[in-house]
Amino acid sequence: LAGPRGLPLWKPPYSFVTALDMATGEYRWRTTLGAGPKDHEALAGLDLPDLGDGGKGFPLLTKTLLFVAQESEEKTIYALDKATGDIVWRMELPGATNGALMTYMADGKQYIVIATGGLGNLVELVALRLP
Repeated sequence: LAGPRGLPLWKPPYSFVTALDMATGEYRWRTTLGAGPKDHEALAGLDLPDLGDGGKGFPLLTKTLLFVAQESEEKTIYALDKATGDIVWRMELPGATNGALMTYMADGKQYIVIATGGLGNLVELVALRLP
């Protein structure tokens, strides 16, 4: 929801991923995803952390990593250390994510596939191989 001067009405973070300890119900970590409106003229000169881009996320958990691709303007996929929530890798995608991530094994290697594009834009499948 847009507020005054086109900035979001609510305070940041506008998107984040949170890990919960399922045994205790306590939060283990929370990581903001996306820069958000840090470049807005009303925020010029402020040294702000990432504010979150507000997109809905599509998570995929592997043995050690949590991948999250967000349906947002930033078109980014993130890999987070699942134990700490630290962002260990990020990559800009050729288009907006428009569906859940999937993973598969072939010839002993693990792949992650993301559907991007749509709504009048080129639709592509992006496949990434894990080391």
